[in-house]
Order: sequence, then structure tokens, then C-alpha cells
Amino acid sequence: MKLIAFPTIAIALAGWSVAAAQTTTPPASSQPSSQPASSQPGSGQSRTNPPATTQPPTNQPDTGPSTASPRQGQTSTGQQAGNPSPHSSATATEPPRGQPNSNASSSDTSATAAASSTSPSDPAPTTAAAYVSKAGASDLWEIESSRAVLAKSRRADVKRFAQMMIDHHSQSTQKVTTAAAAARVAATAPSLDANQRRMLDEIKAADAAAIDAVYIRHQRGAHDAALALHRGYAERGDTESLKRAAREIVPVVETHRAELGKLSSAR
Repeated sequence: MKLIAFPTIAIALAGWSVAAAQTTTPPASSQPSSQPASSQPGSGQSRTNPPATTQPPTNQPDTGPSTASPRQGQTSTGQQAGNPSPHSSATATEPPRGQPNSNASSSDTSATAAASSTSPSDPAPTTAAAYVSKAGASDLWEIESSRAVLAKSRRADVKRFAQMMIDHHSQSTQKVTTAAAAARVAATAPSLDANQRRMLDEIKAADAAAIDAVYIRHQRGAHDAALALHRGYAERGDTESLKRAAREIVPVVETHRAELGKLSSAR
């Protein structure tokens, strides 16, 4: 029995010694080290952690370049500071202020010039001599233009109107001349102004097919000017006999304008 016990005790003591040696010696992987695994002698295994040199020191800022966003106050590549509007390319094609638009139609200018040539631009005179002069020129143009259309027109209604113009404006000339003589205002021979001469020349130059339209168009402008002339002097004139003559002529001119409207609609 004694011979069998001793080997068993010896084996148990040997196993206890090995176990004690294993528990008292920490494994190599649990020991902290600031050196990479490759620098430890006798180590044949590679560490899974990256080398210490690739990590920045604790509590130190990262000095490496950052590509996430530009620094504050800087702009990205291809842009200028101030963040220009994306619509700048569209507004660049607009002409500067104060310069005319090259796409404007020239028809507006022509229409304006035509309107100004047939509408009264001068204020009605308030002095007797100026009124007598302008009234004489107005009557003279009506008579001469009507004679020109009578020679070429093919429309009976236009011819009747033209003859009425000759008769009525001859009468108004006589009325103004008589009133001027009563007021001892010198009356000179009437003469056409530049605009009246131009309109008369256009009527005379028109052929038989176009003369009616040219005549009616200029008659409208001339009667607008005549109405403003006589009405203005009747209200603000300086000589009573001439003011009375002007008041009598106003309704005659208004009748002419109404007749012109009928001629225009009958074309």
C-alpha cells in the first residue's frame, strides 16, 4: 500500500507546480508596451492593433490635411469670395441702364412722327394779329387741298366734302377778315407753314387710287388743329370782335370733323 501511494502523491505535486507556475505568470499579450510587437524578442505572433506611430498622441490636434470643407473665410476652387448669384450669367446679357434697346421697333417712332405732324403742337394764340394770321393759313390750306382732291378723286362723297370745304372756309376767311377790320387789326395775306406745305404736297403727289386716303388723313389732322385754334382764341383772345368770330366758326369745324368720320367709315 505504501509503495502505491508515493507515486500518486508525486504526480499530484508535479501537476500542482505546473498549475501554480501558469497562474502566477501573466501572458505576454496582457503586458502593456509602447513598442510594436515586432520589436519584442521571442514573439512569433503579429498584433492585430495598428502600429502606435500611425495614431496621434492623446489630447493632441490632428495636424494632417482635411479635405472635408474649406476653412472659414475661404472659398472653394473656381469661386470668388462673396458667393456670386447663380443668375449672374443671365443678367450679364442685359444692356446697361440708360442705353436704348436695339430690339425696339422703328414703327413706334414712325407712328409718333406721323401723329405729331398732323396734331396741333403750338398753343392757340391769344393776340389778334397772331390769330388772324393762323386762321387765314388754316383756311388757305383747306381750300387748296380740296381743289387738289377734286381734280383726281373718283369718289362722289369725297368730292362733295371737298366742295363744302372750299365754300365753308372761304366764308370763315371773310368772317375773320371783317372782324379784324372792325377792330382795326391789320390782316396780311395768309401763307402756309412748313407742315401745311408738306401735307399739301403729299395730296398733290398722290395718284387717283391713293389720293382719297391721303386727303382724308390730312383733313383730320388739319381740322383738329383748326378746332384748337378757334376754340382757344374764343376763350382767351384779346379782341372781342375776333372772339365772336371764333365762337361762330367752332361749330362749323366740329361739323366738318363729323363728316370726316363718315368718309373714313365708308371706305
